[in-house]
Amino acid sequence: MLRALRFTFFLALVCSFVSLAVCQTPQPTPDLNNPDSLLAAAAHINGLDNEGGAAWHLKAEYSIFDEQGNAAGTGAFEEWHADGQHWKRTYTSARFTQTEFVMPEGHFYASKAGAAPWPESLIADRFVHPMPGLLDTQDSVPDQSKQTFGPLTLNCIMFSQPENHDSWPVGLFPTYCFEPNDTILRAILFNGTVEAVYNQVVTFEGRSVAKEIALTDEGKQLLHVWTTTLEPLSPGNPNLSISLVGAVKAEDKPVRVQPELFKDHMLRSKQNLAEGFVTLIAEIGTDGRARKLRVKRSSDTTLSIAAIKAAGNRTFQRYKEKGAPVETEVVISFAFTLRN
Repeated sequence: MLRALRFTFFLALVCSFVSLAVCQTPQPTPDLNNPDSLLAAAAHINGLDNEGGAAWHLKAEYSIFDEQGNAAGTGAFEEWHADGQHWKRTYTSARFTQTEFVMPEGHFYASKAGAAPWPESLIADRFVHPMPGLLDTQDSVPDQSKQTFGPLTLNCIMFSQPENHDSWPVGLFPTYCFEPNDTILRAILFNGTVEAVYNQVVTFEGRSVAKEIALTDEGKQLLHVWTTTLEPLSPGNPNLSISLVGAVKAEDKPVRVQPELFKDHMLRSKQNLAEGFVTLIAEIGTDGRARKLRVKRSSDTTLSIAAIKAAGNRTFQRYKEKGAPVETEVVISFAFTLRN
């Protein structure tokens, strides 16, 4: 008994100084048929957003495509990540170049160009923190189903709106799909038309990371990203040394805009199914694209689907503060009338 106590004390002492596998609390085996259990386990292994874990450096190249799916340009994305208070990422392409960084003083952009435009803005989310956030999960119902992607049948969870949620098509709301017998993320669907597929998944510092991500919109190529470097970041890396001279402070939370201030908030559409109204809550990025679309009120499920797809494919007038575009949270209202 005394020997066991001494060993326990010794192990606790060692674990307070070093990181050993034996020191880590084992994660319980997830129930893959329970959405909450599956998502909790998946959050521990997918993506690079591992606060308190190893520092890392990622470099990726990407191709973007126009609305017809034709090649429209190439670029490079790079991030040096020490922890949640010390990171820097860069975008470099013919149409957009920007350095974004976080330090104890706050979140900044190196120039007035602001946040990355669509679809470059999807790169960091899909690679670094691909798992669902609060805006995906709040006021939602996690619906689980099996979905086919080519030769694969994946285990998918969609964060549906409670209203008539049994009738929502998969992918209308944020949907996360995993290996059939595992918690490895393989696909994300959102806005009713956008699909991100994760290929060549590798293990890095205990996390599952895709070396290649292909995004499509309505079946057409949207963005193709592939990693060229993924490695541990050494302490004191010079790339994390950043100057605040000329930097622009970023808004940590979207500015909530009253509907009467958002000139493009009312949309009208003619279609041949039904008449009615749909009210959405959305985040509008600095590029004018709607994200995090949620149904606030709707008179018909079919109209809700049409509204989300329309808002997801539209570029809105950007809201500005002090002359610079800022991320905004807005209410978008749709009025549908029958087509003659």
